[in-house]
Amino acid sequence: MKDDKLLNIDSLMNFGFIECGSWTLNDGGLKPNFFCKAVGKVIYAFATKTKVGYIGITDGTLKYRLRKGYSPAVDAGIINSINNGENVTILFFKPDKIKFDGIKIDLLRALEIPLQNKFKTQWTTMGYGGLKRILDPIVEGILDKINTDEVKDKNI
Repeated sequence: MKDDKLLNIDSLMNFGFIECGSWTLNDGGLKPNFFCKAVGKVIYAFATKTKVGYIGITDGTLKYRLRKGYSPAVDAGIINSINNGENVTILFFKPDKIKFDGIKIDLLRALEIPLQNKFKTQWTTMGYGGLKRILDPIVEGILDKINTDEVKDKNI
């Protein structure tokens, strides 16, 4: 089976993500707290010391995007982590702009799903999240059983 070790905030920072805030609970609701200047058009992430929960992109500033809200899965992941004593950090990554044959390449959109896959986001409902995340261990378990000596001995 594959290494099941989850990547975490340190993995994101080693990739080039920058810390810019954290989530807190405020009267039962979530509130982002920032310590960086406004950043716009970025890839951003929510992570703890034990996992990368979410990776997404912004169309405007990060603060504006966070005010728009998230799916129940993302909210629950943040709330559960905070209730378990974890700090949920907000990070961002701004890739360099590139052109191909005179065409501007939107690296934010190009990198969003691959980064969700690379960092194995746990609260994402699209990309790495959702059914793919649930089915991967099941498929790997089936393949492991097929490859065991016991099954090979039975000529299956």
